[in-house]
Amino acid sequence: MYLERMHVHNSISQAQSQRRMVLVTGIRRSGKTALLRNVIQSMRSSRPPIRIVHIEPDSEGWTGRRLVNEAKALGVGPSALVIDNAERIGTLAEALAEIERRHAPWMMISGIRTQQLEEILGSRFAPLVVRVSPFSYPEFLSFTGMTDSSAAFSLYTHRGGLPENLSYIGDESLSLRIRALAADSFILTEILENGPVRNPRHLKKVLSLVVRYSGENLPARQICAALAADRISISPQSAIDYLDAARKSGLIVPVPAYDISKRKILETGTVRFCADTGFREPFLAGIPVSVHSETDHAVENCIFLSLQSSFDLVYRGRVDLDSRNREEVSFVCEGGGKRVYIQIIGSSTGLRASERKKKALLSIRDGWKKILVSNGPEGTGEDGILTVSPRKLLLGGIPDQG
Repeated sequence: MYLERMHVHNSISQAQSQRRMVLVTGIRRSGKTALLRNVIQSMRSSRPPIRIVHIEPDSEGWTGRRLVNEAKALGVGPSALVIDNAERIGTLAEALAEIERRHAPWMMISGIRTQQLEEILGSRFAPLVVRVSPFSYPEFLSFTGMTDSSAAFSLYTHRGGLPENLSYIGDESLSLRIRALAADSFILTEILENGPVRNPRHLKKVLSLVVRYSGENLPARQICAALAADRISISPQSAIDYLDAARKSGLIVPVPAYDISKRKILETGTVRFCADTGFREPFLAGIPVSVHSETDHAVENCIFLSLQSSFDLVYRGRVDLDSRNREEVSFVCEGGGKRVYIQIIGSSTGLRASERKKKALLSIRDGWKKILVSNGPEGTGEDGILTVSPRKLLLGGIPDQG
């Protein structure tokens, strides 16, 4: 089943007249290949017609010279070159530059390890980057045929939004086994085979910690101490290498900390989230966690992914309550010349902590929208803070600034 995602298609359509190259990026299994094929199908019906060359290297060993030879089929006149699995092609940038000189085609590039492609192509071609994210909650509902409900929302927060992980809706046990296999495959092909990390057991332990404490600052030394309790000895530098490998694979997304009071990005305080919440359960398998706490982590992870798709920049906020106390703000979001502050109060958050979180929003002395995400009464209070439920936020997005 293919779900047409109009905002992505519109970005690509606009780019055909504005940029010579589009780089389609996103985590593995997010639907990039299906998107490319759908765009090709649309282009084949365009008028006047254009010549399309579609290349999908199916094995290592492709060279830039072979790509140049294959591209001869572009000929002269309007043409498009579409390449999937592009990271498998040696001297890719040089070959694309030669093809551009000879044929001047419009190019759409994608692959499995898209961060690697961004590094290879970014400075030389300045492509428009179109990111294919896991399904949003509304897309999840459309893809599965479900209607919005508390049960559907709960399923989404735990299953995530990768199309291949949404099979077997009625069989949770089978679904978990499938997602566990997908997680193991991801670790093997995207991390172990493409970097200095060689110990899968240690890597999975690190990932389990990151997932368990997603949205919380987890320094390398704390990771080492936690692993030492399981009689695993690694150095802080090794922990950093594991985290960096997970980031480069796209599996883990770091979010830097931003000091709202001092208006600067901080060197410490980075938090991390999963690129899709469907990976959370496989990595937490066998680890005792509080049901309420894990639900809160999964919901916050989903909210982050939604915000990441809607804003140019997303930070973890920090604000001074007074001269001796500071508090975190879940997210500071910027884009389109606007800023929004998001504070999440989960079901497992105690009364005193909830009061501090709300106080943190009130301490921000500017006019940008402030949103409290909570299951309490919804609406805008006298203090100007808008309260919405997590489900409503993910279903309808950020309300207009007004």
